Amino acid sequence: MLLNCVLADSPVNTVFINTSYVNTNSDQLYLTGFAEGYVCAQMILDFRSNYLLDQFNSSVPEHINAFNQKRLQFINENVYNQFTRAAKAVLSQLQGIADGVNAALKGDYLTVEDVFLINQLQSVSQIRAKSKKQNYFHRSSGIVLTDNTELYLAHSSAKSYTSGFNRIHKHIQLGYHTLDSTTRKTSLQFLGCPGIIHPIDGFIQIIGQDSQYIILQNQYDNFNEDLYAPGIYDETVFEQTSIIESYPAFMVVMGASMYTQSPIDFFSAQQNYSYLDQLSGYLMVDVDEFNRLKSDCPPSQQLLECYTQNYKISYIFERSYILDTTQQLLTSGLLLLTDPVNPEFTQVLKIPDEQFYAVNNSVRYNLLKYIYNEFIKDPINSLESLLMFNDNSEILNHDSREGFAPRYDIQNSDQQYGACNSQIFKLSDRYSKWIYLNVPKSTRKFSFAQLPNYNQMKGNLQLNEQWVFSGGCGPKNYNSRCDECINGFDITSRCQQCAKGYVEIEGKCLSEDDPKNNLGIVIAIYVVSMLVLAVVVALLVWMCCFLTKPKTEYKKMEDRDGYVSEEDQSLGTIGEVTVPE
Repeated sequence: MLLNCVLADSPVNTVFINTSYVNTNSDQLYLTGFAEGYVCAQMILDFRSNYLLDQFNSSVPEHINAFNQKRLQFINENVYNQFTRAAKAVLSQLQGIADGVNAALKGDYLTVEDVFLINQLQSVSQIRAKSKKQNYFHRSSGIVLTDNTELYLAHSSAKSYTSGFNRIHKHIQLGYHTLDSTTRKTSLQFLGCPGIIHPIDGFIQIIGQDSQYIILQNQYDNFNEDLYAPGIYDETVFEQTSIIESYPAFMVVMGASMYTQSPIDFFSAQQNYSYLDQLSGYLMVDVDEFNRLKSDCPPSQQLLECYTQNYKISYIFERSYILDTTQQLLTSGLLLLTDPVNPEFTQVLKIPDEQFYAVNNSVRYNLLKYIYNEFIKDPINSLESLLMFNDNSEILNHDSREGFAPRYDIQNSDQQYGACNSQIFKLSDRYSKWIYLNVPKSTRKFSFAQLPNYNQMKGNLQLNEQWVFSGGCGPKNYNSRCDECINGFDITSRCQQCAKGYVEIEGKCLSEDDPKNNLGIVIAIYVVSMLVLAVVVALLVWMCCFLTKPKTEYKKMEDRDGYVSEEDQSLGTIGEVTVPE
């Protein structure tokens, strides 16, 4: 057996897990879970504690535990195709997480049922009653951009601390055995919470020997109360035994990657939709198809000019609805997944007919189109600025929920604060350019979603290291403003100080955002500080010596030629002055 797992020390914890093809698929998934459970044991327990506190006030109702038992039984007993086999295989991974935690901490801390429950972060909240506060609290966006040579993906989601800030960058290498008795190396990477085997809202990269895919998930707002249970303590909704609405599709991605089918074919099968999260959309990108189109297209031509119906690069999945978005991506250079693209699904969710929920005429879509020229010039920095952008200004229709860093606290003080977990991924750089914006480039103002019992929250939350949500000056922050911007500059005219990339702290532009830009000032301040420190230290040493020096009584020497009287001899020799007893 070969198993290697390393937890890297970085601004975002990174775990690397490698398994060997000498083990069965089920054993590899078990070992993957065990490795994460073992090295991340305390983080997983902290996450579970916060999750239970957030969802159930720490105590899980018995009927929910019974419901989970029924679902586990259903998954184990209903194995009839590749999808259901993958669903069952994933249970091995959940068992491994529980066993890894217990082995690391030398006790019985978790069961597979416990891990199964926390992996349903979205589903449990969807089958319970939701308040308007929670309805409006969630707003995610999945973004795909291309400059004809490269693919860039980004995702921004409003989250609480439980599912937003407490993330691990996971790299998993597997050596699956396929149904035709061959081995297939597969690697996956995503940002997930401790002990959670899927990225919740976000995206996952799957790289096989002969295929590469990116899958983005986006949870939609829902205004149809019939899709919710009357209340978390209403037992009637928990009597069903199917796994509809209870097993997020992302949970089976790990198991699904063992098959030769592409994820697009895999998720397209009609019988699989009972597993898909009803309130989510999925945007899938076939990286190999994108690269194939690039190689077929002469350098002098745009990809759109070479496009034919034979290329299938991107799809959006919403329940049984499938939309080929390849041509849209190549025509506009961008895709945005924020709200349902299927009008029928919009009606099912009873989403209001207003611009806030529009698909191709929403504020976010228009803002994304506006920054496209900036994106072509500087993709990463323009995306960083976009995902940090929110100033509740005219460009956002004075609606702070519209920014890619949504601020619900500005819109309504009774609502939870908006917290964002944002990601940027440059395809060709794979691991090196996965940017997690929970770690700031500066010290801008921020707020985050609080748990109901905030003071009981477990885990190390360093507020000064978390991502900012902010509305102040920053590098290329569109339509930002600060107190020093006299005219409150808009998206087309920025004040000079903010245009240079100054940071707003308490309403004032104080210093440039990037410390590298301040290198000369920093060195000067450092030198002056060292000189001042040296003077202070010298002064302190002199004072200590003066105040602690013993008092001595000197006698006048009568003979300067070397004669010392007997009385003087009693005081010691010349050059050695001692204190008389």
